[in-house]
Formats: sequence, C-alpha cells, structure tokens
Amino acid sequence: GEQIKYRLDIRPPKVRTKEDLLRVVKEATKTKPEGEWIYGCQGFLLMIKDSPTRWELDEVSPKHPVYLPHASGQYSVVNNLALKLGEVNRLTPQPYGGRIEKDEKTGEPTGRLMQYPAEDLVRRKIPKPSVEEYEEAVRYAANLFLSHGITSVQDVIVYLRRHTKIYEQMAEKQILPVRLYILEYVDSLQRARQKAARHPHLHSPMCTFGGWKLAIDGGPAAGTALMYDKSQPGSRRVFPLHRPEELNQIVKILHETGWQIAIHVVGDEGMDICLNAIEKAFTAPFSSRRRHRFEHANFPTERNLDRMQKLGIVASVQPSWIHLYGDGFRSSMGEAIANRTIPIKSFLNRGIPVAFSSDVPATMVFEPFWAFLGAVTRKTRSGKSLVPSEAVTMKEALRAHTYAAAYAAFEENKKGSIEEGKLADLAVWEQNLYEVRPEPEAIKNLKVVVTILDGKIVYQDKKAKLLS
Repeated sequence: GEQIKYRLDIRPPKVRTKEDLLRVVKEATKTKPEGEWIYGCQGFLLMIKDSPTRWELDEVSPKHPVYLPHASGQYSVVNNLALKLGEVNRLTPQPYGGRIEKDEKTGEPTGRLMQYPAEDLVRRKIPKPSVEEYEEAVRYAANLFLSHGITSVQDVIVYLRRHTKIYEQMAEKQILPVRLYILEYVDSLQRARQKAARHPHLHSPMCTFGGWKLAIDGGPAAGTALMYDKSQPGSRRVFPLHRPEELNQIVKILHETGWQIAIHVVGDEGMDICLNAIEKAFTAPFSSRRRHRFEHANFPTERNLDRMQKLGIVASVQPSWIHLYGDGFRSSMGEAIANRTIPIKSFLNRGIPVAFSSDVPATMVFEPFWAFLGAVTRKTRSGKSLVPSEAVTMKEALRAHTYAAAYAAFEENKKGSIEEGKLADLAVWEQNLYEVRPEPEAIKNLKVVVTILDGKIVYQDKKAKLLS
C-alpha cells in the first residue's frame, strides 16, 4: 500500500524502457519541492545492464535525490544527490552481501546498487511515512486485496519492529481489513541475537507474528541468483548475503526461538547453503514440524528437492513469474536452467508442501488468477511453453493458494478450506473455476464478485452478472 499510494509509479505499462523511466522521473521533479526525494515503487523491469546510471538520472533530476528500486527489489538505481546523502563515493568499501557498481576506470559509483546491504546505504536516508500514513497505506492495499478475494495476507518481510507495532495497534483498534501473518526480516547475526531476545508476542484473530525472514541471494534481473553455474547473465554477479558459517549461526539462533524461518533463495547453490544451515539446526526430534520455508526456490536441482522433502521445507512459490518473466529466465539463465523453473509438479510429487504467493510488491501483480495462469498453462508472455510437464490442474492450483497457503502459516485447521468450524472467509467467483479452459485468456477473465471475511460481506461487485 505504501508503495502504490506514496511512491512514484514506475511500473509497466507506464515504464517499459530506460527512456520511459527517465521521462517519468523528469515529470516528477516538476511537482515536488527542490530537495524532496523522488522514491519509486518497486516496478521497472529492466535488466541491470539496461538501467539508467547516476549521470543519466542527474540530467533529468539534478536537484532532487532519486531512488528507484527494480521490480524484484534486488537492485536499485540512484542519482548523485542520493549517493551524497548516503555518503557513498569511490572510497566506500563494498558491503558484504551487496555491491556498489563502480566505473572500471574512475572508481566512481555508477548509481547502480545491488542487494539490500548496498541499497540500504541510501534507502535508510529516505524519510519514513508517519504512523497515520502507514495505516492509510495498509487500508488502501487491504481493500485492493479484498476486491480480488484475498482475505489473508502474509507479510514476510517486515523490516522494522515499528511496522509490527502498527499492525498490532490496527488489530487492537479493529481497523485491520484483512488477516495478517507476519515475519520480521533479520539482516545480520547481531540482529538475530537482538530479535531472538525480544520477539513480539502477537497472536490475535486478525494479526499473528509467525517468525523470521532471511535472504541468501537475489535474482536473475540483477545477475545475483546464487547458482553453481555462474556463466549465465542471471548468476554472474554472485555474492551471498551471508557467509555460510554466519548463516549457520543465524539459523540456529532463530530456530531455537521456536518460530518459523522463511529464506529468500532463488539459486541451486543458495538452496544447498540454506539446507545445510537448517540441517545443522535440526538437533531435536521433529524439527521439520517447524515448517521452515523457501521463498521462491526458482531453480532447484533433484538433490535440492530431495533435501527439501527430507527437512520438511515448504516451497512458497510465485507461479505468475512463469508467465511474466519466463522468457527472461530463458535469456538470463540459459535453456538448461530455465527448464528447472518453479517445478510445481515435482514439488508435489515428492510431497513437498507448495504454497502460492504473489510476492507483491516485488511482483507487479497480486491477483490470484495470475498464479493460476502460470501454474496451469506454463505459458510465457510470448506464448511459449516453459516446462509444460510441470503444469498442474486448476484444482491443485486452487489448493496451493488456499489450504497450502494456510498450512505455510500453521493455520490450516482454521482456514484454507470450506469446512464446518473453520473461519467464514470466502471468495465467490463469477465463473466455476473447475470448468475454466486451461488457456491464458480464459484464466485472465476470472473475476471475484463477492468477498466474505468472518461471515460478513466486505466486497461486492454490484455490476457482476452473477449478482444482477
């Protein structure tokens, strides 16, 4: 909500090229006082090599600091004023786990910052929204979700304890429009110790604290997918966010809190590093019942899959990426690796729980039909098939976005299916989902007409034929 409501819109179709991005920034300077930040939502889809440099941004915004995050959240581009405010220059050392791109000849930063440790050097200087603004943003996003049948949201990267507190207060004031399950982001060993010592005790019908979020790699767009094969454009700029020995310690500390751990991991080598850490932390019987999660698990090997099954890892995947980014995966990762993209059928065949996710705002769409489209058709935007053998049925896709998503948050006993005694959180679709043709255009036309939360109608499309 904060991204859409308070930041500059740099998403497609508004921004498709570098020239579009520069034009939108230039237009924004005309409506903001000199010195005010131009802060983009996670939106543009350019590969890092095609993104603007600080010098190009300086030409269109010489008097406003600019911070523009890529749709994936794995890299950002900034101008000279932003670099100065972040005290980033040619002498700034590379932060571990991140990369400040520097000109090969002069050593000057180019304005391209890869991964959170580098991005945060500048991002932390941007003024934060007020409590009132944040609450308004939450309500704005929640109403969008409700209009598409989404009654529960898992916010798995809550950066600040302040945001956890705001969620808690909204739940107490009964102004939280959707149910929330939250995981707090942990970026260092020191932070792991601090958070483990003082974690939230938050469990209400509308808001539940579930554990911790970590990250080990980035993604193909920034060239930071942690793969064994580092010859491809999507895996050439590899630098794990944590040294393996540090990750082992972090996972052990967080595992011992008794809460769930979700790890952002895309590449096969990254998955092995994470699996090693989780395996080392599993000293007690039944540790796999903790339901630790991999957020993404894009390109697993057969060995990755076997180990995930053994350790009880939940695969939280984003099938919309198959359609939206599938063509890009082929060009950035090569055909052989692309043929391992989000293997939903293989996960299910091994008994690995699969929960569907949008990854919004790091993905530009959140509507459930996008996940159904990718999972069921395996069609990319060019119309090509991406590993059609991994396609699932609509029934399997619907279960992954309902029951399995609830399972991923330990909530399958109270929601995720229509059963006596469970919460009356329901979505009514205009079409029978089980009769929809498994074709992109048919699935794109799926529409929610009524959303019910706790037995009350919270959204209704009064123009829908079903209700007329």
